Amino acid sequence: MRGPAGYGRYDDDPAHVGCPFARSRRSPCMARDGRLALVESPAMVCEGCYHTPEQQVEDLAMYWPPAEGIAPGEPVTMADEFAAMVREMTEPGREVR
Repeated sequence: MRGPAGYGRYDDDPAHVGCPFARSRRSPCMARDGRLALVESPAMVCEGCYHTPEQQVEDLAMYWPPAEGIAPGEPVTMADEFAAMVREMTEPGREVR
């Protein structure tokens, strides 16, 4: 199952958030794991796709306007807010336009 911007929940595991940028379902992923997926390389990036929290939030905001409310700032905080936003957006039964 894929939703807005390619994010979604898997049909066989609705608690598991899928990310369009993840290399695999098992890769650490900022959309699913927030700060736990961040690595320093040299900037803080998602281990699963190498995007910064700012890049991910900017991309998400094109499809999910509430993401515009995530203020630029500390990468760890942005990663957690991004993960919460993706989880909310992909909640089973939610319709996104």
